[in-house]
Amino acid sequence: MASKAYTARTVEQLRAGIEQIADELLDGIDSGAVLGAVDLMEHFVAPLPIRVIGELLGVAAAERDNFKAGVEPVLTDTNAPLR
Repeated sequence: MASKAYTARTVEQLRAGIEQIADELLDGIDSGAVLGAVDLMEHFVAPLPIRVIGELLGVAAAERDNFKAGVEPVLTDTNAPLR
């Protein structure tokens, strides 16, 4: 089912939106960087997939923080057993 939804053509169509999200996150780093020290995990690596998933699911910009708060623990809990 997922393989049909994410063909090479479909993924290519998502590229522009993902690049825009990445650019927004990087712009936020530029404006908040202090003496060049930045935690990329916190400001780019972790938020990028959550934002992309939110966009795919149609999460409104006003609901991003709520979505992140609900999804992030599920995606980052390293103590959760694999099923």
